[in-house]
Amino acid sequence: MTNLNYVIDETDCFIVVSSAWRYMVPKAMTIQGFEYMLMTHGFRGNVIGITERDESVYKTRERQIEAYPKDGRWAVVDDLPLQIDNFVRTNGSLGLQHHDAIKLIQILTGKDMTRELLREDVYRKILSRSDAIKAH
Repeated sequence: MTNLNYVIDETDCFIVVSSAWRYMVPKAMTIQGFEYMLMTHGFRGNVIGITERDESVYKTRERQIEAYPKDGRWAVVDDLPLQIDNFVRTNGSLGLQHHDAIKLIQILTGKDMTRELLREDVYRKILSRSDAIKAH
């Protein structure tokens, strides 16, 4: 949640749910209830909608996302290998990592985040070497 909040803090973005979680709305809870559930885990953003749930109209998640009305810059985050613009793929086991957040900020703001990505890459290499040394 820390990395998602970092993106929200840096971009003032809103969240539209396109994952399987969207099936919870409106059957099991409202969008506000879903947002509250996220807030109990530290979420500081706003959930403003869900993508279409009718697979007979939009056959793929990419088409469902493309059909959702967008205003301004937008990005897509998923652990599935989607074929769509403005996409950042995450590791399903690890979730949204700091380097993913930096990529999202770059997409959503248009700012050049190359330095931050390079710093993140160097930091990850140092950590992996440190872990390798500890293992011996």
